[in-house]
Amino acid sequence: MPSVNVSSRVSPKFPGYDAIYSLGGRVVLDVTIASNGSIVDVHIEKSSGHRELDESALDAVRQWQFTPGSRQGTPVGGVVRVPVNFNPLPSGYVPHNRLWPEAYAHPRYIPDPSPIAYASVDAAFEQVPADVHRPLQDAYPIEQLLVHDAHGRLVQWWIFTDLHTPDAMATRLVFGGTPSDPVVAVTSLYTRAAVCAARKAETLRGPSFARSP
Repeated sequence: MPSVNVSSRVSPKFPGYDAIYSLGGRVVLDVTIASNGSIVDVHIEKSSGHRELDESALDAVRQWQFTPGSRQGTPVGGVVRVPVNFNPLPSGYVPHNRLWPEAYAHPRYIPDPSPIAYASVDAAFEQVPADVHRPLQDAYPIEQLLVHDAHGRLVQWWIFTDLHTPDAMATRLVFGGTPSDPVVAVTSLYTRAAVCAARKAETLRGPSFARSP
């Protein structure tokens, strides 16, 4: 059987949306190898359940190099089954984000009826920092923007994920409610309508570092 040339392995990128919402899974790929070690085909034997993770695994493994098998001293091709794991945060673990206000550690999330007033995700990414005169917090592939009022209170939290891809997304979180009932209003802007339909429920749970029990 052919084998993977370990030194050639390219790690798959954990898409930004999946990282911020702590999604993960296991993708199993079948890789068909020619007798010279080149990749003939890669297809998904078992999906992770998340299209963006599947595509990230495919993109990475297509860059790998393989050593062909051998039959009586002659190089031969074959099929190699490759598992790719995307490990989310452990169940029950809530990461700490020191910038997120303690009063909203476990808020109630509601849909925000006010849409994002930009024509596209790229337009929001370019214009929001200029409009509020605040720098982005860069942690590729996630960009975040914190907006404070004149009294220094955090009033909005923007999250940009997977920019310059078909899954690009801008999410605006608006802080409100009362000390006894903290509320965060959520709305998102998507590049593709299909992504909106698939992610709407998850975004209303909030980012993994500030979720209701």
